[in-house]
Amino acid sequence: MVELDDFLYDFHRFANETHNLKDKYEKLPPAEKQRIIDAAPEMIKSPNELFHAIYTWLESVDKEMNITDKD
Repeated sequence: MVELDDFLYDFHRFANETHNLKDKYEKLPPAEKQRIIDAAPEMIKSPNELFHAIYTWLESVDKEMNITDKD
């Protein structure tokens, strides 16, 4: 169970970092945003897309594990 707790802890931290990344990306000027997107892997269209995918996955994991609040 310790390994699972460690994973969940880091997963929540990772999700928070994707949120921070999305917020910082949104503050960039359009030309810099485009440079970031041009350098991204084909499967990632924007940090916003990554953020939503990670949070959707995290919510599913939390539901499966019966986690109601992780502060």
